[in-house]
Amino acid sequence: MKSTTQPTIADAVQLASTVQGIVANPLTAGVKFFRTLNKDAKALIVALLTLAGLVYTIQYLTNKR
Repeated sequence: MKSTTQPTIADAVQLASTVQGIVANPLTAGVKFFRTLNKDAKALIVALLTLAGLVYTIQYLTNKR
């Protein structure tokens, strides 16, 4: 059987603090998370964002007519 450890009050406080920080400043939290990723994950995220930007631009220009 696996031994499981119960979360402590300190764990709950740390989680609440982290969530509060993300809600208060999501951009900073996103940058911190992005910096923890490896090169391949960063490249994939940048490629997906670029593709989404291109699709958005094409839709915008198409609907502008």
